[in-house]
Amino acid sequence: MQAARVSLHGTPWYLNDLIETRVVGQARVSNIYFMVLGDHGQPGPGHGVTGIIPEPKAGTMFERRATQETGGSTIFVDWTWPAGIAMGSKSALSILQDAAVL
Repeated sequence: MQAARVSLHGTPWYLNDLIETRVVGQARVSNIYFMVLGDHGQPGPGHGVTGIIPEPKAGTMFERRATQETGGSTIFVDWTWPAGIAMGSKSALSILQDAAVL
Protein backbone atom coordinates (compact mmCIF):
# COMPACT_ATOMS: atom_id res chain seq x y z
CA MET A 1 0.00 0.00 0.00
CA GLN A 2 1.38 3.39 -1.01
CA ALA A 3 1.34 6.23 1.54
CA ALA A 4 -0.95 9.17 0.78
CA ARG A 5 0.85 12.22 -0.55
CA VAL A 6 -0.58 15.73 -0.69
CA SER A 7 -0.79 16.90 -4.31
CA LEU A 8 -2.46 19.39 -6.63
CA HIS A 9 -3.74 17.97 -9.93
CA GLY A 10 -1.40 15.02 -9.46
CA THR A 11 1.70 17.13 -8.77
CA PRO A 12 3.06 16.23 -5.32
CA TRP A 13 3.96 18.94 -2.82
CA TYR A 14 7.33 18.61 -1.20
CA LEU A 15 8.32 20.36 2.01
CA ASN A 16 11.37 22.59 1.59
CA ASP A 17 13.20 22.60 4.92
CA LEU A 18 14.57 26.06 4.11
CA ILE A 19 11.08 27.63 4.13
CA GLU A 20 10.26 28.83 7.61
CA THR A 21 7.48 27.11 9.54
CA ARG A 22 5.73 28.60 12.54
CA VAL A 23 3.29 27.46 15.20
CA VAL A 24 -0.30 28.77 15.11
CA GLY A 25 -2.40 27.40 17.95
CA GLN A 26 -0.99 23.88 18.23
CA ALA A 27 -0.36 23.34 14.52
CA ARG A 28 2.93 23.80 12.68
CA VAL A 29 2.14 25.81 9.54
CA SER A 30 3.89 27.30 6.51
CA ASN A 31 3.00 29.15 3.32
CA ILE A 32 2.69 27.41 -0.03
CA TYR A 33 3.33 29.43 -3.19
CA PHE A 34 1.86 28.59 -6.61
CA MET A 35 3.04 29.91 -9.95
CA VAL A 36 1.83 29.26 -13.46
CA LEU A 37 4.79 29.60 -15.82
CA GLY A 38 4.64 30.61 -19.46
CA ASP A 39 1.85 31.15 -21.92
CA HIS A 40 -0.27 28.41 -23.44
CA GLY A 41 -0.55 30.42 -26.68
CA GLN A 42 -4.33 30.71 -26.72
CA PRO A 43 -6.65 33.64 -25.94
CA GLY A 44 -8.25 33.72 -22.49
CA PRO A 45 -7.07 32.63 -19.04
CA GLY A 46 -4.05 30.41 -18.59
CA HIS A 47 -1.32 32.94 -19.15
CA GLY A 48 1.32 32.69 -16.44
CA VAL A 49 4.53 34.35 -15.33
CA THR A 50 6.82 34.98 -18.30
CA GLY A 51 10.42 36.23 -18.24
CA ILE A 52 11.30 39.18 -20.47
CA ILE A 53 14.94 38.75 -21.43
CA PRO A 54 17.01 41.57 -22.96
CA GLU A 55 18.19 40.68 -26.48
CA PRO A 56 21.92 40.59 -25.57
CA LYS A 57 21.07 37.94 -22.94
CA ALA A 58 19.10 35.68 -25.30
CA GLY A 59 19.65 32.05 -24.43
CA THR A 60 20.15 32.57 -20.71
CA MET A 61 18.29 34.44 -17.99
CA PHE A 62 21.26 34.42 -15.60
CA GLU A 63 24.52 36.35 -15.45
CA ARG A 64 27.58 35.39 -13.40
CA ARG A 65 29.41 38.25 -11.68
CA ALA A 66 32.69 37.55 -9.89
CA THR A 67 34.42 40.16 -7.72
CA GLN A 68 37.57 39.83 -5.66
CA GLU A 69 37.74 40.90 -2.03
CA THR A 70 39.68 44.17 -1.70
CA GLY A 71 43.20 43.35 -0.51
CA GLY A 72 42.43 39.64 -0.20
CA SER A 73 42.26 36.46 -2.17
CA THR A 74 38.56 35.67 -1.71
CA ILE A 75 36.43 35.77 -4.85
CA PHE A 76 32.73 36.44 -4.44
CA VAL A 77 30.40 35.07 -7.11
CA ASP A 78 26.88 36.43 -7.56
CA TRP A 79 24.31 35.17 -10.03
CA THR A 80 21.93 37.88 -11.18
CA TRP A 81 18.75 37.63 -13.17
CA PRO A 82 18.66 40.58 -15.60
CA ALA A 83 15.12 39.85 -16.72
CA GLY A 84 11.73 41.41 -16.29
CA ILE A 85 8.63 39.46 -15.32
CA ALA A 86 5.16 39.76 -16.83
CA MET A 87 2.08 38.12 -15.33
CA GLY A 88 -0.59 37.28 -17.89
CA SER A 89 -3.41 36.78 -15.41
CA LYS A 90 -4.27 37.64 -11.81
CA SER A 91 -4.19 33.98 -10.86
CA ALA A 92 -0.69 33.35 -12.25
CA LEU A 93 0.80 33.86 -8.78
CA SER A 94 -0.92 32.91 -5.55
CA ILE A 95 -0.25 31.90 -1.95
CA LEU A 96 -1.89 29.50 0.46
CA GLN A 97 -1.19 30.92 3.91
CA ASP A 98 -0.88 28.92 7.13
CA ALA A 99 -1.10 25.47 5.53
CA ALA A 100 -0.63 22.71 8.12
CA VAL A 101 2.74 20.96 7.82
CA LEU A 102 2.23 17.22 8.25
